[in-house]
Amino acid sequence: MNRSTASASPPRAARAQAVTVSSSRTTAPGGEGRTRAGDDGGVHCSEFRTAISARVDGEELPPGISPAALDAHLGSCAECREWGARARRLKGLAVGLGLM
Repeated sequence: MNRSTASASPPRAARAQAVTVSSSRTTAPGGEGRTRAGDDGGVHCSEFRTAISARVDGEELPPGISPAALDAHLGSCAECREWGARARRLKGLAVGLGLM
């Protein structure tokens, strides 16, 4: 792992979180007290998406999210699996264009 890349990640990760937070805080039908979409033990999809981004870039996962927790979330959240697939495609395009 490249330490300089990992230290440069938080600003990018903060932007990614700001973009995804609106889709991860939806109240389930039935109102309060029920599980919310994107809520996985107090960790929301936006936080998992930051971890997905780190994984795609070969960086350390954010504090509080283990590889096993990320894998479990991806196993149960189709939206985050698709988000990860798009992130991998985007990275592949950037590499193909010589941007990375």
